[in-house]
Amino acid sequence: SIARVNLTKISKFCNLLSNIILIALLYEFCIYQHHKGDHKVACTRTTIMFLIKNSDRDEDLQGESGLATQAVVRPKKPNLYQVVLLNDDYTPMEFVVELIEEFFYKSRDVATRIMLKVHTEGKGVCGVYTQDVAETKVALVNQHAQDSQHPLMCQAEPVDNGDKE
Repeated sequence: SIARVNLTKISKFCNLLSNIILIALLYEFCIYQHHKGDHKVACTRTTIMFLIKNSDRDEDLQGESGLATQAVVRPKKPNLYQVVLLNDDYTPMEFVVELIEEFFYKSRDVATRIMLKVHTEGKGVCGVYTQDVAETKVALVNQHAQDSQHPLMCQAEPVDNGDKE
């Protein structure tokens, strides 16, 4: 009886420890993928906190054999937003190109193409991100333009992913 109680506690501790290790590995994988340029891998603070909060729910995850039997719940893909620069008649083109290179990590060629699209079509997409990243980039770009005394405006627009259900 005492051995069974200790074995149960040890089993729960091992499950908790393995969940923590898996969460840490997931987080490291997400950061690695992001640095490789794969921005489709979303590893947000919310996702990590969800995993941590649910990692100690051993009673719900254990079957008679002690193996995890609950189905894996896949989180919904986050809504994406495109960060768009809007044309104005005053901001120098060179400033726009340098801004795109600095804040969106685009090459000189790509930044120039985006700037020309802004200039000729009225707006140009600099990148597509999750809502929190898009809003942060918009705020940084608008602040930089204002600090540099240019009227350039940046905004985030929801991406229409075509899912009509």
